Amino acid sequence: MDEPNSNLETTSWEAAWQAARTLLPATTHMTPGSLLAAAEKAGKLVHVTSARDMVADATDSTVLRKLLADAKPDEAVIVVTDRSFLRGGAPFVFRTSRCEAFADAYLQAIGEVVISGADVVLVCPESKFVVLYHHEGHVAVIR
Repeated sequence: MDEPNSNLETTSWEAAWQAARTLLPATTHMTPGSLLAAAEKAGKLVHVTSARDMVADATDSTVLRKLLADAKPDEAVIVVTDRSFLRGGAPFVFRTSRCEAFADAYLQAIGEVVISGADVVLVCPESKFVVLYHHEGHVAVIR
């Protein structure tokens, strides 16, 4: 899979940074640690929970829908996974109404599920929140 993004819609890093920095101006890296630090610096509300129960026996699209439950029905969500950082990679984007199609396309193109145990950042610019899925097994929602 030389072009992991070939069957997925992507957005530019500039658009992803603009969305993230609108919510968290002090963000320096598009990683859970950096985003959490920026949230603390901005005095944002951060809610942290264990991801264990959320991902147990659930499909990838079900987990994504749970993580994005507070997003608007057809909101564009920016997704940063480890694949986004590969050479030539970019953040992904999908509409919340197309959650299952995105999860299926990601699996088909990348060969793994979106919520695979690695870090994942979900930016919801319209609803003004960020979801961080940390590889150590917790989820943080920043508002």
